[in-house]
Amino acid sequence: MLQKKRFRLRYGGILISDSTENKILVVAEESDCRFFLSNLLHGVGLETVAASNMTEGLKIAAEKKPILIILDVMMSNKKGIKMYHHLKHDARLRNIPVIVLSAIDRETFYLYNKFESAQREKSVPAPEAYLEKPVEAEELIRQVTTLISTRVG
Repeated sequence: MLQKKRFRLRYGGILISDSTENKILVVAEESDCRFFLSNLLHGVGLETVAASNMTEGLKIAAEKKPILIILDVMMSNKKGIKMYHHLKHDARLRNIPVIVLSAIDRETFYLYNKFESAQREKSVPAPEAYLEKPVEAEELIRQVTTLISTRVG
């Protein structure tokens, strides 16, 4: 369970947590994407840890128990979508909110997710937030702030 600690999030003056233990996991194959997301979040006072692939991302998620995961599902060999499914089926990880980033529109992603769920005979819930690339910095920060506030508060 998350401890109620506080730090000053410099975006919008919202107080969330004092702890650097509550990190955000950023998972993206593209180094430019990881760099952009990590720097954007650091710029508003949030700590991140990054992973470049599904295996590394799942390992870090299990070990660090991040407060939030930002997942670029556009990884090779459907690894991003596979990672999302794994996160939502793992009892230890399923309650971590996930912001999905994708170059495909939301409706297409949801239809594909529904198809994959039927193929695996396991339903997967919709992500807590879905943002289309290119990501608008303000919208990402708003989604992150909202999801962290509900987790910590």
